Amino acid sequence: MDENIKKNKDSNGFFHFMTELSVIQTLVLTAIAVLFPALKSVDFLDRLRSLDFDGLLLYQTMFASIAVVSAFFILYVVSKLATSETACSTFKKYFYYLLSCLLIFVFSLSLREFYAPTSSFTSYVIGKEVKVNYGLIQVESGLEYEIQTCSKSGKLIQCNLTVSNKTDEDYNVARFDQIFFYDQSNSKGVLEKVIFDNQKVGRFSEIHLTKKSSTNLVLYFKMSAKSNTNLVKKLLINFHYFGENRSVIFRNLKIESAK
Repeated sequence: MDENIKKNKDSNGFFHFMTELSVIQTLVLTAIAVLFPALKSVDFLDRLRSLDFDGLLLYQTMFASIAVVSAFFILYVVSKLATSETACSTFKKYFYYLLSCLLIFVFSLSLREFYAPTSSFTSYVIGKEVKVNYGLIQVESGLEYEIQTCSKSGKLIQCNLTVSNKTDEDYNVARFDQIFFYDQSNSKGVLEKVIFDNQKVGRFSEIHLTKKSSTNLVLYFKMSAKSNTNLVKKLLINFHYFGENRSVIFRNLKIESAK
């Protein structure tokens, strides 16, 4: 008799639940359902293959994982309530009810943050992210910055870039006054003007970038009379989009002579 009770108890345990084929199938289908809108993006898959993980991608991956795990434990709690209806004490039943409500809340919050990150939680992952790239291309939170040329005419430095929205969302980009330039002698350039999408922009300007689109970005800096600039030692671009300030840093860029 005791042996039968023990077997019945073991059959309702967590390990037994894990080995149920139907549960594993449901978990896999849940993961696919959560991730499918992101997985169908070619850009997302390309970034995964190239291991190009920026703060936004890591943030969404974290909440996608939480959503899948939450869904799994929701299934487990519901299974416990269904199979242990007579064996559970009243306290345990109410505990399972409370736990399932909590898990549903976590699941819904995780899905929201995965599809549309709007919470202040993003500042812990994205807002503090400062990437340093010695190449000519850098991706930050969905926008790709590519250096075309940096040239010099007298004391005026001009850097031409292409900015591409690689996501399936439209972005409003603002705050074009936080751009900094330093040469090989640590001389700081004064930002003269910014041409974005073929128009002069300033602190309170805003440019709308549609999904999967590209436009030009031209930066002008004036160096002091004493400087002998021949190298971009540091170029920091700090724009505001997707609810936060996003920074990219380029270093050691060759300066060509203006034609």
